[in-house]
Amino acid sequence: MDWWVVLEIFIGAGLAVGFVILVENLRKPKLVLTIDNPQDHSYPAHANKPAETVRTLRLIVENRDLPRLAKWMSRNTASRCYGFITFYHLNDGQEVFGRSMPIKWSKLPGVQRFPDGRLEAYTFDSVKYIEIHAGYTEILDVTARYDNDAECYGWCYDNYFSNPLWRNPDWKLNSGRYLVKVEVICAGGHCVDLFRLINDVPVNAFRLENAQPDDDKKVKKP
Repeated sequence: MDWWVVLEIFIGAGLAVGFVILVENLRKPKLVLTIDNPQDHSYPAHANKPAETVRTLRLIVENRDLPRLAKWMSRNTASRCYGFITFYHLNDGQEVFGRSMPIKWSKLPGVQRFPDGRLEAYTFDSVKYIEIHAGYTEILDVTARYDNDAECYGWCYDNYFSNPLWRNPDWKLNSGRYLVKVEVICAGGHCVDLFRLINDVPVNAFRLENAQPDDDKKVKKP
């Protein structure tokens, strides 16, 4: 057999395999985190809620669509998305709680309320996972601050059953500034990003900001 023919076969096979790998990598979910606008809610006194006002800070999770040149194929759905939030002190990057908080997807209910006022938890899997199709977004909750409180609270599923309700002492963040690392994981992909939590200001200025370039070094200490 002509060695040039053998070489051409190997080169052709290599190019074919490389193309398949490139296509599969392009089709993997590409998750991106951005800051959502703060959400302000008010409840009338007769609603019997744990607070009359609340400001919630949230993040948008997008499964980016493919670039225009690759529109002839489709990005995979980010399936069974879940994740964790870790809070750090801004000044030294030390963890606040020593553990991560499971994320709560905003659109998924935490509890179901019966006519008699009784609350019952949904099964954990039903509120833990979500799917994000290519080109679409979902929202996850980060923190909430109530009434005229100086402190805020990491917002997760546990807060529906905490004592006191909503103001979960396990995720209490005193007045100050923090780093917030958010990791979202799905089948075939994941994303990690870092943000600043500004909680030493009035409630109407309570917010998330993008992290500064040197913030990442504080969290990734040797």
